[in-house]
Amino acid sequence: MSLLINSNTAASISANSLRTSARSYDQSIERLTTGKSVNSAADDAAAFAISTKLSSQILTNEQSVRNINDSISLLQTFEASAHSVVDMLARMKQLVIASSNETLSATDVNALRTEYSELQSEIFSIANTTSWNGINLYDGSLGTNGDSLISIDLGVTYKQLPNVAQQRAGTVLGRTDGSVPLQLDINNANELKAGDSIYFTIFQNGAQGYSFRLSQTDLDTLNSNSTAPISAETLYVSNNGLVNGYSISLSGNPASGTLNITLTHPSISDDFSVINTVVPALSAFNPSFFRGELGVLNRLILTPPEGNKSVMDTLDKAINEMSLKMSKVGSYINRLESAADVTSEMNKNLTSSRSRITDTDYTKETVNLSRAKITSQAATSMLKKSQDMKKLVMALLR
Repeated sequence: MSLLINSNTAASISANSLRTSARSYDQSIERLTTGKSVNSAADDAAAFAISTKLSSQILTNEQSVRNINDSISLLQTFEASAHSVVDMLARMKQLVIASSNETLSATDVNALRTEYSELQSEIFSIANTTSWNGINLYDGSLGTNGDSLISIDLGVTYKQLPNVAQQRAGTVLGRTDGSVPLQLDINNANELKAGDSIYFTIFQNGAQGYSFRLSQTDLDTLNSNSTAPISAETLYVSNNGLVNGYSISLSGNPASGTLNITLTHPSISDDFSVINTVVPALSAFNPSFFRGELGVLNRLILTPPEGNKSVMDTLDKAINEMSLKMSKVGSYINRLESAADVTSEMNKNLTSSRSRITDTDYTKETVNLSRAKITSQAATSMLKKSQDMKKLVMALLR
């Protein structure tokens, strides 16, 4: 064995071993402390890159599940209010039938009419105030997002449209013998959609209310130069009109966006109008346009006995259409719940995959820590022993 003083190979070996053991010891401590076997890219470059992408996907899926649950909450909010609306519509229908009982006094009928009107007002109140996170759920403002994987569109359930109608300039009042129609100019008539309803009150020998729902054919006629009849679906004709024997018909006009209203009575020839100039354009006493399943309820007055059939028919339409919409909402909820389940299951599998790549195996790492601790202690001891070689040289020199 050579004895050297300029180089101490044993010390270098011990120092290197101590440095390696210390690094292994520190790494084991970090892994056991954080619970992650990959704490930086230096630990395992490939595993770090894969786990980063997995983490991003997991976070994205978690947010997707939260978004889906928010959508479900929104739909459940609408569904709960819609149940109440349908219940009130059913009660209104019951009141209409009750008012047809000819054994009731005028006082009894007025009591029924009061309850009916209050229910009607509450339905409109629900439609105007039901919202989720500031979004009204009845007026169509929810809309759709074209980038969404699942599009939710509740459409318009109730909304008064901004369209107004004015008597055509230069025309005269209509005549109730059918000889002169009343001509109404409708602003932005081309923005009306099939299913929209128009309501107007005819002022002649009292007030008579009329409500019609326009088809696409009706709108095409209205927005062309055709004078063809408009066969709009009759939603409501006031009791007064029925009792007094008036008949009404709608038709197009050579001017686009203009509606002709012809009111005919077999024995009365008088002027009539549908415009009340002393009130705002969108008031109940002027022509109004409504959209949605509940739009047909506007000005729908309980008017026994002659007017009740049209009221009943309109309530039936509203109940049927609201039931269909609730069915659609139910299908949305089922689909969203399935989507949430699938995304959650996917996240579970992604999390398991990331765990296998980055999580600490405590059994293995505890063994590594023990080994690093032992080798570190041994290297320290050997580094001390390596200094004894110098003592041998000094012994020779003596």
